[in-house]
Amino acid sequence: MSSPSPYAPPASDLYGRPEPLHSSRPRARRTTIDIGEALRYPFQDPDWLSKAAIIGLMMLVPLIGPFVVLGWKAEVYARVRRGEAGLPGLDLGPQLSAGFRVFVGLFASIFVLVMGILVVHALLMGVGAGVGYLLQTITGSEGGMALGMGMAYLVMAGLHVLMAFGINGLMPELYRRGFGGEMFGLLNPGPSLARVRGRLGLYATAAVGMMICNFAGAMGAFACYIGIFLTMPLGYAAAAHLIAQWTELSGDD
Repeated sequence: MSSPSPYAPPASDLYGRPEPLHSSRPRARRTTIDIGEALRYPFQDPDWLSKAAIIGLMMLVPLIGPFVVLGWKAEVYARVRRGEAGLPGLDLGPQLSAGFRVFVGLFASIFVLVMGILVVHALLMGVGAGVGYLLQTITGSEGGMALGMGMAYLVMAGLHVLMAFGINGLMPELYRRGFGGEMFGLLNPGPSLARVRGRLGLYATAAVGMMICNFAGAMGAFACYIGIFLTMPLGYAAAAHLIAQWTELSGDD
């Protein structure tokens, strides 16, 4: 048998070396929030259509369906954090359990916020009634009470608009802490404030990105509404990717 020529290329270069599915080379550390990367992420899985459709059908299952979907979203977050590609499939038991834990954490925080809004409403109504009574006393007209209450309702409407944007602005941190198993995040805002401090631009980008993902997820409603059961899981996956990006950039824990 003749010896190989010293000028011949190495066999690994000549015939090619199969590329591992999951490369062990570390990914360069992220420096910014990439909304486009999050929106593209679900479609990098060749089975994205079937996986999203199955999760979309779970949204129709009473009682347990929403918890399973939320657990699936938490699993997407965990996979992105580990650097794994592809969407998770349906894993009913673990996703139901994980989704319920995340729901309790999110619900606890949102409940505190809603209670705060109700207290503000009560205060505004009291102030409005007081101003109305004062105007009615000064002017001698019953229209004074209507004017005072109308001013209170106008302020409440403005607060509702602000709160709608405010709640969306809280979502990246509420979800990050919920995915981490925390509860009552709003009662302990210190860790979140510490993360956002000095990274306000990154956080604002993550919050806006989540709103974009939610809007994209709702686009299926225009396809006789039934399309939402396909687009909504894709929007959830993209939002989970954004939360994972924010976690990495704000502390990587």
